[in-house]
Amino acid sequence: MLWLMISVVSCCVLQACTTQQWYDAARGGRQNECAKLADSDERARCFDAANQRYEQYIRDQNDKPKE
Repeated sequence: MLWLMISVVSCCVLQACTTQQWYDAARGGRQNECAKLADSDERARCFDAANQRYEQYIRDQNDKPKE
């Protein structure tokens, strides 16, 4: 019974996080990966992509052709 209650509460908590919150939370990890790049031009492009606002990311995803 306790396991069921924990599962239900966990699901409710996870649903409270929006897609944007997940995207923003992952941004730090992407920035850390960019910092590891040796080539300065590649690092700058990586940071530009990693610092992209969620709204722009969604627009870019919607503009991609469907495969």
